[in-house]
Amino acid sequence: MPAIDLKLRLALRVATLAAACFIAVAAYALFDSDRAARAKASRIAEIVARDLSLQQSQAQWLSVSINATPDLQESRR
Repeated sequence: MPAIDLKLRLALRVATLAAACFIAVAAYALFDSDRAARAKASRIAEIVARDLSLQQSQAQWLSVSINATPDLQESRR
């Protein structure tokens, strides 16, 4: 069995370390972007729910039909 020379072994170790670092950074970026997207979606859902609740309470206050379709255009900010 031929012996692997020292340069090749060193190059393989450096390449393995670089690949491991790349995988770690990619995994961190994916998890961080997922967390940020979920937080943003949650915040948007809270804003829309609050706006719909406000519209419903305004409809009750003004004695307008509650079954009227809510105006989602007001939620766009």
